Amino acid sequence: MATLQLNRSRVAAKVAKRELDRIEKETGALMPAEIVRRAKSPRHPLHRHFDWNNTVAARKWRLVQAANLILSVRLIDDSGVSHRQYVNIGYGEGFASMAKVIANPGLAAEIVASAKAEIDEWVRRYQDLAESLGLLRNAEKSLRKRKSA
Repeated sequence: MATLQLNRSRVAAKVAKRELDRIEKETGALMPAEIVRRAKSPRHPLHRHFDWNNTVAARKWRLVQAANLILSVRLIDDSGVSHRQYVNIGYGEGFASMAKVIANPGLAAEIVASAKAEIDEWVRRYQDLAESLGLLRNAEKSLRKRKSA
């Protein structure tokens, strides 16, 4: 029997799903701003899933903005192709410049292994949807073409 899970809590997942389904039914779509607005009340079932201390929340948001800034730096070559200048070297490990990655074969191998794991996770995450829509075979074909190129 399938179970819902959220942060290793089946009860929390059931409550979250019920509330999210209710919001979607009432509004037509799950919009993050609406979920936050509703969850603001301390009595709302989703309230505990948010940081309501603005100092803590602001710090976390700035970390997201910093990561987005790092990943947004691109070099556009003479042919107009965009090349990222920094890559994520692992969850919690930070980022490294492409120059550093190219100069360090061990680091490059770690990043490639991490990318392969992300692809596998993507396939697992979207397999049900992709199978339902007939997209999984197309995605796998595309990945095989990239591997052979």
